[in-house]
Amino acid sequence: MIQAKPTEKLTGVTIQGDYDDFYQLTEAFHNAAGFEQVPKDPYYSVAMRVLGVCYDIRKAYQGDREVTLKDNGMHEEIMKYHSLITPKENVYYSVNILFPEVLFAAMSVRELLQTVHTRTGRKNEEMWDRTYSQAMYMRDKAVIDMFCAGIWEAFSDVVGNEEADKVIRLFQRTDESYYQYASLYVDRLNVEYLKADVKKRTDKLRNIAKRIAKKPDAYYKMEAELKYWAKEHNATIHDAADDSAGYPEEIEW
Repeated sequence: MIQAKPTEKLTGVTIQGDYDDFYQLTEAFHNAAGFEQVPKDPYYSVAMRVLGVCYDIRKAYQGDREVTLKDNGMHEEIMKYHSLITPKENVYYSVNILFPEVLFAAMSVRELLQTVHTRTGRKNEEMWDRTYSQAMYMRDKAVIDMFCAGIWEAFSDVVGNEEADKVIRLFQRTDESYYQYASLYVDRLNVEYLKADVKKRTDKLRNIAKRIAKKPDAYYKMEAELKYWAKEHNATIHDAADDSAGYPEEIEW
């Protein structure tokens, strides 16, 4: 089962699971991001962010991140009863992901998955994989729901249950969508959060989570600037690069 907990300095979330957990999660994420994946697609920006999280998780179960061993409950009497010799520990993989980044993924991935499910049910949608069945959708939804629950639990560990519940209710009742979302805003949230003093990250994280759940004026201002730039350069808002992103070379988790 996927588990998530805040990192020591509250920089992000440590996501942990066994090989099957991570494999199933990456499959679900890939299905959720099953769009044409070109800038003109209305969910291109969100799909790219979800696939970015997916990339880190895939690297984890390929052994490129952290690996730990956990007791699996096996002991000599069970092995003797079944005439087997088995390990007494299982391998678990883990990966750290920035808090704003993983919160955005948790809030947006369900909309992606639902959109894929809706479009694969339409006729004359040649770009969609017609093999994506109802059963596959139910499986992916269950896996993604477990991932999202883990992220919200990690968020609650930082800000407290009462404050987390307020943000979750805000997210659930908002009528906004991540359709045509300018994900450059998430980069700015990541950098803003990384620059925050560790002692102030609880309040900062709560504030950022609200701004992901419901777009603030600052988002719409940035979006308007990007649209103007895109029109002037005959491009899309996703072609704009933000030289002020300011990510540090090394992240202290």
